[in-house]
Parts: sequence; C-alpha cells; structure tokens
Amino acid sequence: MPSRFWEMGAGCLLFLVWARLGWGRDKSIPAIAVTISMVVLGLAFFLPVAFAVPATIAAVLATLILLLALRERTWAYGLLTNQRLVWIGLISYSLYLWHWGVIALSRLSIGIHWWTIPFQCLLIVVLSVFSYRFIEVPFRKPRPSLRDVHCIAIGIMALILAAVLLVGIGKGLGSKMYLGKFKAEDFVYVQSKMPCELMSIKLDRSQWSTCLDRSNKEPYVFVLGDSHASNLVPSVQSAAVQTSFAGVRYLTNAMAHPFHTKDTIAAANFWNNSQVYQRFIQNLQPKDVIVYSRRVPETKEGFLGVQNQIQQLSNDALPRIAAIVLMDDIPHTCSEEDFKRSFLLTGGRGCRVSKSLILANRAPLSKILQNFARDNSRIAYLDPLPLLCEKDSCFPTLDGNLLFVDTSPHFSLSNPAPLATFLRDGFRSHGLVVPSSSG
Repeated sequence: MPSRFWEMGAGCLLFLVWARLGWGRDKSIPAIAVTISMVVLGLAFFLPVAFAVPATIAAVLATLILLLALRERTWAYGLLTNQRLVWIGLISYSLYLWHWGVIALSRLSIGIHWWTIPFQCLLIVVLSVFSYRFIEVPFRKPRPSLRDVHCIAIGIMALILAAVLLVGIGKGLGSKMYLGKFKAEDFVYVQSKMPCELMSIKLDRSQWSTCLDRSNKEPYVFVLGDSHASNLVPSVQSAAVQTSFAGVRYLTNAMAHPFHTKDTIAAANFWNNSQVYQRFIQNLQPKDVIVYSRRVPETKEGFLGVQNQIQQLSNDALPRIAAIVLMDDIPHTCSEEDFKRSFLLTGGRGCRVSKSLILANRAPLSKILQNFARDNSRIAYLDPLPLLCEKDSCFPTLDGNLLFVDTSPHFSLSNPAPLATFLRDGFRSHGLVVPSSSG
C-alpha cells in the first residue's frame, strides 16, 4: 500500500488544484497532448516488467492529463460519468484490496481456469461491495460515540498486532509459523546434518577434503553431485547395507557456489584435477560404485558442466570401479511463494505439479544421462520419478508423508530415505551387489 500511495495522492492533489484553485477549468489541453497521453497509457500495459517503474510513472502522468482534458458535454465526460462506471470507481479501493487475495488463494487451491474465472470475478466483486458498504462507507462517515472510540482503539491495537506479525515474518518467523498437518520441525531438510554437503553452512565443513577417504579396501558407494545428490545419501546408505557394501562416502556441492568459507573455498576446484580428486581416483577399488546426481541446470553452461563431470568420471573412475549410477532429478514442486501455505489449503497434500510439465522441464538432463548409459554398459541410469509421483501429478507429499521441505526440492529430515528400496532394487537389477564372504 505505501508504494501505491503516491499514485492515489496524485489524483487527490489534482482534484484539490482543480476544485479549490480553479486551475484547468478555463484552460484547454492541446489535442496532441491528449492523443500522446492515450497512446502512452495504452502502451504502458504492454511494457516488460523491467520497465515497471517508468511505465507506472508514465501511466499516472498520462491519466492526470486525460482527467484535466475532460470537459462537460463531451462523449468522454459522458462515458466516465456513467452511473455504472462511477459505481466501479466507488468500490475500486475495495476491488484493489480483495482481488489479489482471491487470485492467490485460487491459485493454491482450485487453480485459475477459463471456467473458474467468472466465479472468481464474482467473488471479488461481492467481497468488494460488502467491504465498501459495511466498512469503507461507515468509516468515512463516522458518528462520534463512545462505542466508536472503542472501535477505533480496537482497530489501532489490531494494526499494531499486524505490524508486529509482519515484522516477525520478515525476519524469518514465517518459515516457522506452520499450523497444518505437519510440524514446523518436519520442514528441516535432510542436508542439515551432513558435514560433507558443502552448502550446509551451519555445520563444520573444515574436514571436507577427507570426506571421500576410505578406511579399508572393501567395496564402497561414493555419492557425488550437488544438493540433489546429497538428497540421496540416506537412501544410498540404506541400500548399501542391503547390498553388502562396506559403507557410503559422499562429497556434494564441491564446485563453485556463494556459500564457500575460507575452509572450503578450495573445494570449488575439486573437479579441476585437484589433489583431493586425484587421491579419490587413486584409492578407488574394483567393486566400488559411484552414484552421481544433479539438479536440472538453468543454463547451457550448467548442462555442459554436467556432461563434463560425467565424462570425467567415465574417463578417470570407471576403468577402476564396478559401475557409475546416474540418478535422474527428482520432481520439482510449485513456485517458492506460498509453498507451505499450500499444505493448509489442500488438507496437507501440498501443491500439485503436472508430471508432464516435470518431464518436459527435465528432458534435456534426462537425455544427457540416458545417452551416457546407452553408450556404456557399466553406466546405469535410474529414474525416481515414477516412485515419487502419482499417475499424472506430483506433490511434495506421498502416501501422507512429507517428501520435500522446499521448492528446490530437498527431502525432509523426518522422511530421509524415501528412495532406499528403489535404490536397493536398482543396484540389484544392475548386478551391483557385493557377494557375501561366506559365498
């Protein structure tokens, strides 16, 4: 509201100048100015978001000129003083206040479709008329009484409470205020207790260079990639036990990112044939397995980076180990805004994303991974999407359990290994099982 006050204030100032000082009553606005104003006003609605500020200023100035140009007994004056348009103008402030709430809640619940738009517009109008009639008009035409004083006092207290809540939400309280099916602590990501995930900034990561070191020559599973690879670590650990591997080692986000500290900055060069990388390669054993996973990149350079890292592992590590497992990305969720509130509006299920949309978004990454698996029989491709989604939709929950705690997404610490059985079966189907010592 404060950011919009100057726009409303501009109209108010124009009215005061016009009504009290008489400016503009006997002055005509050149036709060219009116024409330019109409053109500017029309174009302002189609400018890119990057030009939002100049477009808004231009629209306000153009509107002021058009208002000054109005004269009685003209078609424009007759149009703008039409009773129906005047009525819309009267409830316009209420329309302004109510429209976004209805739109936002609709998007998180039933969605916005061609068949819902008439009902949503009707709801906006009904709410606006109600608040105009029973809140705005009585407030603008008060009748002083003791009761009104009490109402004003209550209103002031409500404003203070709202301000405190808004400040609290702005300082992080919003991430903790969740009153739905799940507890606030359920929204802790699984990486929060992983010292070898190099974006877990709350943990001591000073020993990151030893994360891939092994304690013996028994077969190990190594997990590499970004935070979507560390998502898999608890599931890999469970699968490794069931397939008789000696243990799991991981090092994720050992690449350039803004969360490095002085202790981990050297990790940004891990893939550049660093000493840590060389030691890792040299210590690999014939029955080891590497699991690699990355989030869908957002740039061409990101996709190229994925290709280069897999090719590097194929050249350096594959000749020394049993196999490389390429795990496709997990399904992304809805947009960042209102992620948690979507659980409240859907009975704890969370926001829906079409599986076809996820597949389309993931297609370039899937193609890269599948091509590597097709060209080398010792590179396996696994896709977790069928397990994490329903028939045609994906949610941040599955079978009543929380899967994701954010929109990246990352698995919940309360449900850390949802892919354990999937990975165990994937290892077995590709023969990645360590024979027991008795066998």
